[in-house]
Amino acid sequence: AELTEKVDEIEIPDFDADRAKNNIVSFDMKAGDALDTTTQTLDLKADGVGYAMDDNNAALVTPEMKAAVDAAADKIKSGELVVHDYRTDNMCPAAEF
Repeated sequence: AELTEKVDEIEIPDFDADRAKNNIVSFDMKAGDALDTTTQTLDLKADGVGYAMDDNNAALVTPEMKAAVDAAADKIKSGELVVHDYRTDNMCPAAEF
């Protein structure tokens, strides 16, 4: 059984709309308007990743499993648990080749 599924809760236009309210980015760009070209990280803190529960997988996930995943996510969001960023050194510390 497959337990992975994409999460469709966050959409870039919605994310940018909040930033546009602060005049950081605008969808109606005019000459002289500021343009934010920085990289946007849609991670756990930004609710850019997560899990989806549906009819296909809900019966496979116990309350204890959900609680463990939610606890780990909270620790990652707070910085208590640090996830290695592969982009920093092109290495996966858990992989053995």
